[in-house]
Amino acid sequence: MATKDPLKLENQLGFPLYAASRELIKRHRPYLDALGLTYTQYIAMLVIWDERKISVKQLGERLFLDSGTLTPVLKSLEAKRLITRKRSAADERVLMVQISEKGNSLRERAMNIPEHVLRGISLSRSEAKELIRLANKLILREPEPEPEQSESEENVQVISLDLRGCKFYFEVHERIAQAFNFPDWYERNWVAFRQLIYGEKDPLLVRIYGLRGLPESWKHDMDKMLDILDEKKQNFPGSFDYKLID
Repeated sequence: MATKDPLKLENQLGFPLYAASRELIKRHRPYLDALGLTYTQYIAMLVIWDERKISVKQLGERLFLDSGTLTPVLKSLEAKRLITRKRSAADERVLMVQISEKGNSLRERAMNIPEHVLRGISLSRSEAKELIRLANKLILREPEPEPEQSESEENVQVISLDLRGCKFYFEVHERIAQAFNFPDWYERNWVAFRQLIYGEKDPLLVRIYGLRGLPESWKHDMDKMLDILDEKKQNFPGSFDYKLID
C-alpha cells in the first residue's frame, strides 16, 4: 500500500512509466530484430514512412530526440539503404531525410508489429488508447488558457479542439472524439465526423488550436474537416461557427 512518504518508490510517477517503457520496448524486440532495426530506428522509420520526406530538425521534434542522438540513427538507416539524406535545394542549411524504395518495402513487413505487441500486454484496446492519450498529455506542453467569451458567445456551447503537438495522424481523430465527446461507435473518419457534427443541435462554436502547425502531408485530410465545418456553417448561419487559433 502506498504511503504519504514522497520518496517511496511506489509513490513515484516516473518509475512505473520508466519500467513500462522498458517493458514495451522489450516486447517490440523480437519483431524488430527480424527487420534489423533497433527501437529508436523503428520510431524514426514510423515518422519517415508517414511523411515520406522530412527535415532532420522536424524529425527530431517529432521524436523528442536531440541531434546528437538522432544523427547516428539516421546514419545507420542510410547505411541500410532505407533512407537518403540530402541538403534541401531551397535552403542548403536544411538536411532532408527521404524514404527509399527499400525503406518503403520494409513498411509492409512492419505493418503487424503494433498488433502483435498489443496482444502481448495486459491492456484492452480502449485502455491502450487511454494510455496513449495520457502519455501524450504528459509530454506535450500545457494548452494556453481559453480566451474569454464575448457577449455574443455567452449563450453558445464552446468546444475546444486542441491539435497542437499531434505526432501521428490517428491522434487527430482521437482528439476530435474527446473534444466533442463523440460516442464509442465513432469510426475515426470524415463520414462519421460529418454525421455527428450535424447531430449537434445547440448553438455551437468550435475553437481549433494548432491546425496550421500540423504536417503538410496531412493537409488534404484537414481540408476535409474544414469543408465539413464550412458546410455546416453555411447551412446553419448564426447557430454554428468555428475559429482557427494558433
